[in-house]
Amino acid sequence: MTHPTQTRRGERGFTLVELAIVLVIIGLLIGGVLQGRQMIANAQLTRTAADIDAFDAAFSNFYDMFGGIPGDIANSTQRIPNCAAAPCLTPAAGAGNGRLEQAPGAVKPANSEAMAAWHQLSNVDLISADFQVGNGTNGYGAGLPKAPIGGGSIGFEVGSTVTGAASDFPGLISLAGGPTTMQVGQYLVIKGSAGAVVTAAPPAAALTPKEAEIIDRKRDDGSPASGSVRGFGGTGKANCATAAAAGSFYNSANSAPLCGIYVRMSS
Repeated sequence: MTHPTQTRRGERGFTLVELAIVLVIIGLLIGGVLQGRQMIANAQLTRTAADIDAFDAAFSNFYDMFGGIPGDIANSTQRIPNCAAAPCLTPAAGAGNGRLEQAPGAVKPANSEAMAAWHQLSNVDLISADFQVGNGTNGYGAGLPKAPIGGGSIGFEVGSTVTGAASDFPGLISLAGGPTTMQVGQYLVIKGSAGAVVTAAPPAAALTPKEAEIIDRKRDDGSPASGSVRGFGGTGKANCATAAAAGSFYNSANSAPLCGIYVRMSS
């Protein structure tokens, strides 16, 4: 004898409508997480651009206060609070000559003028950057400030050029047939390795082409090969920027960290 099949209470499966509702909820949750991450990334990028402006202003204010650039002033022990020893103390070699002894694209050694600059700015309350005051270690978040973007792997450095020679700016992106020299002065550098000389490729590269372009546009003309903000990194379809006789653009479709930037400061 055949008995009708009965579904026990609690054994009923999901209906298509219920499954659809669950999938919609999961999609909304994933979308919310991704949107939240993007909002955080955008905020970090905005803060990084704001830090550039703040550091530039701090250098100018320091010059107005002390008649020299931070990291280079002579007699820093008498003029800067808590500056009797490195990394705040200006090294004797080159002190007071109106420039930092390290070029923008060079390594910034521990206890160098390029490192002392940050500690002198902090000790006179002109910056509140994310690094350890009094720490002479050549590292971002240690003796050098780390950037809001990059989770601590990206940082800020400074350097000077007295000739504008291309050798002071390794990896510099330039127009084909364009000028091969830069303006003299002090430059802020954003890159991804505190212990490395800038090169045309990682590890010194720190930003995606889109991130570099956004920072460039906030302060300058948005081109990696012109203006006061210049990109460094490789050129070509798979690299930081295009290279052509008529112009150069950031390859914003590339999502890898392929770029760094040099920023000429006003002081």
